[in-house]
Amino acid sequence: MSYAVTTITAQLLILLLTLATNKVAASSLSVSEYAVYGQAVLLSSLISAFSTSGLQNCILSADIRERVTLQVFSFLLF
Repeated sequence: MSYAVTTITAQLLILLLTLATNKVAASSLSVSEYAVYGQAVLLSSLISAFSTSGLQNCILSADIRERVTLQVFSFLLF
């Protein structure tokens, strides 16, 4: 139960920090700078999704028999 509370608290903290950061960025950056900021946020989200999904363990593992399938999946992902 404490793991769930810790996880929920961490996710809420991340959400609040993201909202605050986006508000500051939207009010202080120009349109082109905000576009670059948005692309950086999307890239970091993609990397985060990739690492939390466990795919990095499958790709880095030496004993994967279906490596071709993983390579095709990672090619389509990126």
